[in-house]
Amino acid sequence: MEISLDPPAVARPVIDGMTLLAHLPTAMAVIDAGGVIAWVNRTTEEVFGYPPGELVGTNMLDHFDLERNPMALESIAFALEHPGRRLPMMYEIVNALGHPIIVEVIANNQLANPDVAGLVVQFRICEEQRVLDQILESLGTGEPLGNTMGLLADAATEQTLESSAAVYAMHPDGERMELLAASPMARIVASAALADERATPWAETAATGREAIVTDTAELDPDLRHAAERVGFHACWTAPVHRQGSTDLIGVLVFWRTEPGGPEPTAKIMMNRLTQLAALGMTRAEDERLLLHAARHDALTGLPNREQFFGAVEQAVTVGPGRAGVLYVDLDGFKQVNDRHGHAYGDLVLTTIADRLRATLRAGDMAARLGGDEFAILCPGASDDDLGDIAARIVRAARQPIDTPMGPLQVGASVGVATAEPGTATGDVLVDRADTALLAVKASTKGTWRFHP
Repeated sequence: MEISLDPPAVARPVIDGMTLLAHLPTAMAVIDAGGVIAWVNRTTEEVFGYPPGELVGTNMLDHFDLERNPMALESIAFALEHPGRRLPMMYEIVNALGHPIIVEVIANNQLANPDVAGLVVQFRICEEQRVLDQILESLGTGEPLGNTMGLLADAATEQTLESSAAVYAMHPDGERMELLAASPMARIVASAALADERATPWAETAATGREAIVTDTAELDPDLRHAAERVGFHACWTAPVHRQGSTDLIGVLVFWRTEPGGPEPTAKIMMNRLTQLAALGMTRAEDERLLLHAARHDALTGLPNREQFFGAVEQAVTVGPGRAGVLYVDLDGFKQVNDRHGHAYGDLVLTTIADRLRATLRAGDMAARLGGDEFAILCPGASDDDLGDIAARIVRAARQPIDTPMGPLQVGASVGVATAEPGTATGDVLVDRADTALLAVKASTKGTWRFHP
């Protein structure tokens, strides 16, 4: 028997192109120049939940939530005006059940091709949404702001923006910015810019409250340009982050791109989304900071309040370092100012004295307002000479006239001083000793100071 090595004849089917496209596992559609869906494959209908053929003949915009896609029309117009393949566009589209889903849309403008005469569109469920969901989850669970902003920087690396991002927050003093998070390459450039932060696009945005679009790094300060191009960046976009419900600037997002040019419509959409998420996180963190500050500080003077002060004293007498000193300060003549001139002038006296107390502090000391016209200062590790010098300075500073709209006012201060070695007294006992010394001053010679015996 002869054995043939030739393969058996196999009848190969003739593959029809449209039939093949209809069965591709990728969702695809053709949209004509008027925005009407002319053809879809089966996968598209499965993705969006429509019965066969129901999408054909409907306008693409009918499936958009235009309120959630404010730049949809601009983005579609951009694709219609530019032949060839466009970068992914991200939209929120309503499926057959009325539920919104986030999809990436890649459009290939073939309007000039008579065999197609439309936009060839590919849909893909948006992977970036997974990262955005992680950001929302981080916000919802109250993770540290730096962690949340790190996720935001990760989202910027996805296909829509394809950027390295840095997230800056305005410092509470309003004069500086703090780097909250950044991709490794963006952090390198941020570090290089620290020598002159004012010469950066993000400093421009912080000053003006408006975005800065640098389409070519040649426009940057030479040192910043060198640092950016060294790691492969050739464009820089910044976006201001405003406090929710306000025009107050609380941060800046920075996006570095390896390709020169400005943001495409879809990139603008993603920038806007990330900016809104950053605003949500930064506003929450700022509210928490303000609430904590309000709970621990005197509203009038801004000094730590009684609760925070006693907690600090207890810490000092428990663990040190060294012995703790407390100065208890009471103003002389303050009641007369209130009675004669009113509480507005009394408040002016209190805020002025608070500022003068701050000026007497050493590094690590704490001044607080305990209530009314009573103040206290904690001086960890202070010697008797240190405490005596501070008490004398307080007495001298309090005597200085206070300028007011009606002319100068003058008060004084009496000070009681007490000390305790770690482990020898509680915080309450130490403050009581200083108060006892103060009462002795008030009973004898006001406007002076003395130690507790």
